[in-house]
Amino acid sequence: MPARTLKMARNPTFKAVGIRDIIGKYGAVNFIDVLADFIAGINNPGASMQELLWQSKDTLIPFG
Repeated sequence: MPARTLKMARNPTFKAVGIRDIIGKYGAVNFIDVLADFIAGINNPGASMQELLWQSKDTLIPFG
């Protein structure tokens, strides 16, 4: 099993990257779904995992 580490650039090349680029150029095809999960978790900190999944399905991400 490969080690789970995150490598981040000390001096990033881009200040910002659009969501379409994140999905298309960087291959993060589940980005919108994971972002909705994250937002649901922030908005409902005490919720169970099942509740968060239901909440994330109702999370509108208009720029996705």
